Amino acid sequence: MGAALTAAIWIYDRHAKATALGPSVMGSCRSLSWLLGMTAAGGPTGHEWLIPLGMGMYAGGITLFARDEAGQSRRGELAIATLVMLAGLAVAAGHTWLMANAGGGAAWLRGERLTAWLLLWGLLGGSIAVRNLLGIIDATGARVRQAVGNAIMSIITLDAVLVLAACGEPWAIVVLTLLGPFLFGRQLVSPT
Repeated sequence: MGAALTAAIWIYDRHAKATALGPSVMGSCRSLSWLLGMTAAGGPTGHEWLIPLGMGMYAGGITLFARDEAGQSRRGELAIATLVMLAGLAVAAGHTWLMANAGGGAAWLRGERLTAWLLLWGLLGGSIAVRNLLGIIDATGARVRQAVGNAIMSIITLDAVLVLAACGEPWAIVVLTLLGPFLFGRQLVSPT
C-alpha cells in the first residue's frame, strides 16, 4: 500500500497534475493514504471501503475546484467540483451509518449517537458547501483559494470525525492535534 501511495504521488506530481487526470490521481492519493492506515489496522473489510472511496472523491473534487484558482475559474466546473466533494462526503458517511446500524463502531457511536454524528458531519459538509458556493458566486482567484484552503484544512477535521465513529474520542483527539502542525505550516507555505 505504501508503494502504491508513493507511486500515485509521483505520478501526480510528475505527470498528471496539469492534465485532466489530475483530480482523479489526487483522489487516488487520498484513498491510498486511508488504505495505508486501514491495512496496518487489519482492514478494510466490508463497507469500510466507503471511507477511502468517499475521501478520495472529496480530494479529487478539491483538486478540480482548485484547477483555475490562480485566475478566473469557470462557475460550471466549480459547481461540478462541489457536487463531487459533497458526494464523496456522503459516500464516506455511508460507512458510519452502516456501521452504526450493524451495532459496530466505537462505544461513543453505539451510545445512540448516530444522529449527533450525522449532525456534526452535516455541519462540516455545510460549511464546506457554503465556502464553495461563495467561490462559485464570485469565481475570482482570491475567493476560490479561500474555498480550497478551507476544504483542505477540513480534511483533518473530517478524518477526526470518521475516526470518532470508528475508534472513539481518544483517537479522534489525536487526529485533531494534526491541526497544529497544519496551521503552523500554512504560515510558511500556502495549502493551495
